[in-house]
Amino acid sequence: MEHLIIGTAGHVDHGKTELVKALTGHDTDRLKEEKIRGMTIELGFAPFYLDGKLVSIVDVPGHEKLIKTMVSGATGMDMALLIIAADEGIMPQTIEHINILSMLDISSIIVVITKIDLISTEEKMDVIKDIKDYMESTPFRNSPICTVSSKNNIGIDELKNCIISTSKKINKKRDNQLFRMAIDRVFTIKGHGTVVTGTIGGGKIRKEDFIEILPHKILSRVKGIQVHGVDVDKALVGQRCAINLNKVEKTSIDRGNVIAKRDEIEPTIMIDTVIYNVSDKYKLKHNSKVRVNIGTQEVIGKLCIIGKDSVEEKQKGYVRIRLEKPIVAIRGDRFIIRSLTPILTVGGGEILCHRTSKSHRSNEQTLNYYELLDEGAEVDIILHILENENYIYDINKLFVRTYIEKQTIWCSLTKLVEQKKVIKLNNKNYISDKTYLLIKDKIVNFFQKYYKNNDYRVYISKEELRTKHFSDLSEIEFNDIIQLLFKKKIINLRKDKISINEKTRISRIYTNNQLIEFEKQIIESELNGINILKKNESVENNNYLEIIKFLEETKRIIKVETTSYIHINEYNKFIKVINDLFKQHEHLSVGQVRDKLLIGRKQTIILLEYLDDIGITKRIDNYRVLL
Repeated sequence: MEHLIIGTAGHVDHGKTELVKALTGHDTDRLKEEKIRGMTIELGFAPFYLDGKLVSIVDVPGHEKLIKTMVSGATGMDMALLIIAADEGIMPQTIEHINILSMLDISSIIVVITKIDLISTEEKMDVIKDIKDYMESTPFRNSPICTVSSKNNIGIDELKNCIISTSKKINKKRDNQLFRMAIDRVFTIKGHGTVVTGTIGGGKIRKEDFIEILPHKILSRVKGIQVHGVDVDKALVGQRCAINLNKVEKTSIDRGNVIAKRDEIEPTIMIDTVIYNVSDKYKLKHNSKVRVNIGTQEVIGKLCIIGKDSVEEKQKGYVRIRLEKPIVAIRGDRFIIRSLTPILTVGGGEILCHRTSKSHRSNEQTLNYYELLDEGAEVDIILHILENENYIYDINKLFVRTYIEKQTIWCSLTKLVEQKKVIKLNNKNYISDKTYLLIKDKIVNFFQKYYKNNDYRVYISKEELRTKHFSDLSEIEFNDIIQLLFKKKIINLRKDKISINEKTRISRIYTNNQLIEFEKQIIESELNGINILKKNESVENNNYLEIIKFLEETKRIIKVETTSYIHINEYNKFIKVINDLFKQHEHLSVGQVRDKLLIGRKQTIILLEYLDDIGITKRIDNYRVLL
């Protein structure tokens, strides 16, 4: 790893701060009260180089009342030094810290037995045996053990070598895409303004980047970045850094807030989780409240346990948590839960999704969904979302929905397309085959009812169909679906009008007696046409306009004026007459056209103005010229 974050853990007064000082030369007790009381109250940080690698040590408090601060310090750790004083052995906070390290998925630890100068060699061997015996029952049974005396500088070099060898085995996956940094300190530097510190949990940050402070969405800009006191242009995931913020007051920021890039992360008050109860005498009950420690923040949450009424001692359960205030929660993030009173660490877990499902907790499908989020591959999770949310997604929307890395989403979608479980649409959109079939059936069923209730209708506009029946889809998304249906020959498409089985539908309508009679009349009217305001006695009133619309849509009649129509056969004859006249004359008068058509002047003017409107002719003074 390019940089290493090491945390201390262990019971109060077991020598954590003295050990850090022996390793780094830095005293991490920076507060006056810490000096007086001889214990760490706030987080302390010390950098040093080991084997050419920058190492940051986070010294955390061990006192039982300061466990919340300890959890804050554990956020972002790659490795932990579990410190146990030789003269006291394993104590209550030692055990609690072991549980916390386990829950936060800090798998690489080194057990450091301090103060060995206070015991004999024989006693030291007994202490080592006792610790090994206890560690056998924990996830850290194979962790190396080092013995040191910070006061006399005994074993410090051996511990450094152990840190080097252990760090080479760490294979911790870091999120390189989504930048976030949980704030653990806020202070003001005269002449610079507000500064926040923390460990970058994902992505990277650059000088001049625009950021927001969550959950309150306070906007700012990065004026400067330091990594262990050195000015840098950027800081990366896993690094501890200080960020100087532009135009933000210290009083508006709290420990526990999270810095993120603008509009990339949405805070949430409902999270889907898997929880492990580490207690041997505390049962997590449905609807009970707990303290949730995530990142550097603590918030009260109410447990909705999926599929059962409790998570028994030493057991695992799926839990939907409703929080009393919004937090930043990313899939894969770890958290600790503690009881309200007495305040004890009772378990911990992992964020499965920051957007909780709305299904009932007793539903078997709900339990299956949580199991999928917990144990399933990303490709299966993405398919489940596409199939069950009946929605169209692109990679960015799936990223916001899941916070799964975009490259993983793209690979999953590509695989699903190859398996014909997902269809790629235009404009980078994707839809599951299941959802496509649902939409297809919905459109087909719509047209069946539409045709049944409207004797003379063939088409409906895309936008009318979308707004009335698919309003949850954007215009682009709906157009992608329509193009797919057209490509698969499910629908017919004429510009912005949709139909199904167009030719069959038109042929069936043409057999209607009322329509046949009306078309016959309009043919017989020749170029004089029919004015629908004057002649409607030939058909029933309720069907009259529908017949007109059908004949116009199928281009059997032409609307030459607002209420005046002629048949397409007569129109074609009219166009031939006009073309023949223009072969003989450069421009035409109304009289010339009227005499050739053998109709009245008024109807001749109507027909010529129609040609003007559609761009075939142009009127100049009292004449028409051909365009």
